[in-house]
Amino acid sequence: MINVIIGPPCAGKTTHISNVKHDGDVVVDFDQLALALGSEVSHGSEGAVRSVAFACRNAAIDEILAGLDSNSWIIHSRPNEELLQRYVEAGAAFTVISPGLDVCLERAEGDGRPEGTEEIIRDWYENPPDIPGYTHEGNQAYNHRTPLYARLTEIAARA
Repeated sequence: MINVIIGPPCAGKTTHISNVKHDGDVVVDFDQLALALGSEVSHGSEGAVRSVAFACRNAAIDEILAGLDSNSWIIHSRPNEELLQRYVEAGAAFTVISPGLDVCLERAEGDGRPEGTEEIIRDWYENPPDIPGYTHEGNQAYNHRTPLYARLTEIAARA
């Protein structure tokens, strides 16, 4: 099963995956890739490390979409239309995690996220990605593959 986790910075995407994944599941997390490739900061990689991390993420996504015999989790804050279509064609399940603008901004400040994070968060809420079958009303995460609705405050409480 391909699981695509979508949401703004500081929504809790990585935390959500850590709470639901199993040993042996493939996890594609750009920030973790950048750290593994030499970034000195967990969010906000730059230069060659950033470029190579994007290449690695894209290659991992291509491999997953080609078919794996394993569950996979892909963090993708704002997939473009072409990639969304590829996810849909591969039968991916989407989970949108959106605890609200104020929560994300508070977390960004508390976590000491790099300059520009606030702007990215605001932009995500002003122009949320168009995910097939989703609305961005209320503070809920919804996975279209299962009838599970989870209040984001509950997800955030586990963080």
